[in-house]
Amino acid sequence: LKDRNAYVIIMVRNPISHIVSWRKDGYNIDLCAYQNWDKILREPCHMQWRFRWDKSVKWQVDFGAPGLVSVWNDYVKGYVKLLKKYPKKVLICRYEDLVVH
Repeated sequence: LKDRNAYVIIMVRNPISHIVSWRKDGYNIDLCAYQNWDKILREPCHMQWRFRWDKSVKWQVDFGAPGLVSVWNDYVKGYVKLLKKYPKKVLICRYEDLVVH
């Protein structure tokens, strides 16, 4: 946030709703998202990321158990860290609050 006029609005969904959306279109996380629910909620997630334009470039990302819940937690922890660093520049909104109200 080096630009003084920049602000960040982060929208966070309920973790279960977010996981359901990953199952529909998980991009690179789809290998973890297409498992059965018991596995999604209890086991680690091991993903291989690839560039869409160059399939030969890949790397593996490992998230601890519970897999996709851990991914969601890592994202949200990053957002909270950003909020703490820039409290006047960052706003975190719950998706469900926006839709309901």
